[in-house]
Amino acid sequence: MSIPVIGAGVWQHERGMSTPFPALGLLASLVLVSAAGCGGDTPAEDPGAPRPAGDVLVVDAATPDPTGAADFRIDFGTVEVGQQRADAFLVRNEGPTAITLGPIAMEGPFGSSLAAPVEIPAGGAAAVRVHFTPTEAGQFQTILALAAGDEAVRVRLVGSAEAATAPSCVLSVDERPMRWGDTGVGYDHEQALALANLGDAPCLVELDVEGAGFGVGGQAIAVAPRSVARAAVTWSPTEAGEASGTLHLRAGEAEWDVALAGGAVETCLGTDALALDFGAASPGCTAVERTLAVTNVCAHAIEFLDSRVEAGSEAFGIRERPALPLTLQPGGTTELTIVFVPQEPGLHEATVAVADGTHSLSVALRGEGAFSERETDVYEMHVQSDFGPFNRLYLTRWPADVDGDGSYEDDIEVRVDGEVQEPASAGGSWTYDSGSNAVEFVVGHVPPEGTTTEISYTVTCIAAAP
Repeated sequence: MSIPVIGAGVWQHERGMSTPFPALGLLASLVLVSAAGCGGDTPAEDPGAPRPAGDVLVVDAATPDPTGAADFRIDFGTVEVGQQRADAFLVRNEGPTAITLGPIAMEGPFGSSLAAPVEIPAGGAAAVRVHFTPTEAGQFQTILALAAGDEAVRVRLVGSAEAATAPSCVLSVDERPMRWGDTGVGYDHEQALALANLGDAPCLVELDVEGAGFGVGGQAIAVAPRSVARAAVTWSPTEAGEASGTLHLRAGEAEWDVALAGGAVETCLGTDALALDFGAASPGCTAVERTLAVTNVCAHAIEFLDSRVEAGSEAFGIRERPALPLTLQPGGTTELTIVFVPQEPGLHEATVAVADGTHSLSVALRGEGAFSERETDVYEMHVQSDFGPFNRLYLTRWPADVDGDGSYEDDIEVRVDGEVQEPASAGGSWTYDSGSNAVEFVVGHVPPEGTTTEISYTVTCIAAAP
């Protein structure tokens, strides 16, 4: 018997004979058993020995049926009511003449997409896809009976169903302290706090602030399911010095406290923001710019003497600034262009300081190094007899190790005809080979001829694979 191998979107056998294998999704390994004597007690046969006329083999990744009432057993596990889980097995005709597959019969919330009768030519095979779609909670099983020529294949199908989970609010709050740089007395400066609802029901978030000079725009915010809202938090100092406060949030029984801190100075320099959020940028390849306006808020001319990035990440820099010193007339404004270029993933923070002859004013800088661009490679599976010796699909670009743990499988998604295929680390059928930049399939779990394989992944900065 030959071993199926895969290349970049094409399939072959070492002996040049093609064999379509079904996408077995949750199944872990392949076992060959005879339809005339299926089960764990069947002795292994010599792969090179001739087959008797009409012999039918069932290729399956499930375990033998321990009751002996069926040839083997497929367990769909636990499925939520109203959802569907699918599986498959392969029937191969290794006799000298064609056989007819079907009819097929089963009971309960089980079904099959097999359009019986199906004729299987000598040496050919047919995939039998089965599914479990419960409409109520409970334990279910049936015996699938499938005629295969003069033989019969019996498969015990087992599954359990649990009631659907009621929609709920699942709120995620960034609890890191909110810090305002030195603010001119009498000026208002605002920051936004993200509120992410990860649940399937709306969240009503109640807000309250304690601490002189701090405020929040509104006492309650509604956050729609699977969406993000932002709470506007303000710092409005009335005197010079340092101040602290607390933002209290509540959604149902859950509560959060976010620490607030701000400083204020009596200065003629004002800025149009006391915090700049640069959002996310791909490490090593994306630059994000923000403009900071500096204004003379006093009634007399001042000298703008200095601007610099300090106290934080080296991912921030000033790209454009005026020639200093610069005289600013009352109400006069100039601009600084600040750039964020992260070299590694994670949160980056710093401050940019501007100074006149008496005081300096600091602006908080914040950005995240994060891979964000997604790519999807699509492969139409067909046969090419002279393709290489590995079960691989080569990617067009390089995937990113998003969480920096040295593993790529947790960010790569493989689908065959829309069905997600689990990586080998989770008992599935594929792994990622960083040396060849390819997804490598376990022998016997390669996508079958005629299917469409999609591989999605987050892209690192390298433009394309060599």
